[in-house]
Amino acid sequence: MLDVGTGSGVLAIAAHKLGAARVVGNDIDPHAVRIARENAQKNGAEGVEITERPLERIAGSFDVVLANLFSGVLCQLAPRLSAKLAPRGELLVSGILAGQAAEVTAALEHEGLRTKERRDSGEWVLLALEPSP
Repeated sequence: MLDVGTGSGVLAIAAHKLGAARVVGNDIDPHAVRIARENAQKNGAEGVEITERPLERIAGSFDVVLANLFSGVLCQLAPRLSAKLAPRGELLVSGILAGQAAEVTAALEHEGLRTKERRDSGEWVLLALEPSP
């Protein structure tokens, strides 16, 4: 599992606790990386890799890629998110305002992904995508 924009690392830590074989939390904020590492250690999840490395420099592909980021950032990262997804993997993106969901969907589908599901909660949207067949 790859958690892009991991912040405190809570999703990465949960994935590790739930048995994910490999978990990487990625963030560009050095403060967030430090906090996520501390949280992983405090929660007995030392196996979680927390990194500031650019997505291109994180080895391998992932069965699950999570990104809870602003719409504009998701659109910018669309090629890199798609590139990190395993052939039968799933990309879950959230932090999307309902009025911006079409733009994010278009950016990700342009990268060879297909929307599997959309969930709305008030003004917020979560998209689940997978590689197109």
